[in-house]
Amino acid sequence: MVKKIKGEYYLTRSEAIDYLRIVYGAVWCMTKWESSGVRVSYQLTSNRKGNHKFNAYKCDKTSNVRLRKTDLDIYFKGRVNS
Repeated sequence: MVKKIKGEYYLTRSEAIDYLRIVYGAVWCMTKWESSGVRVSYQLTSNRKGNHKFNAYKCDKTSNVRLRKTDLDIYFKGRVNS
């Protein structure tokens, strides 16, 4: 379940994949843990492929790492529009 902490939304890896597929039209998307971050590989509907490493956050009272929604939006808004 998406967590909202101090006005910021944090998504688990599976929530991030769903979010990218719905909002940015990713054809496929996968995540991989990579030395204190999460690498997101994707293909958009424009056939543009790519990957990017995002910071991982560990929220209180959970063992799952999460991605910050704002970080995803900043990165993908530039990819979809270009």
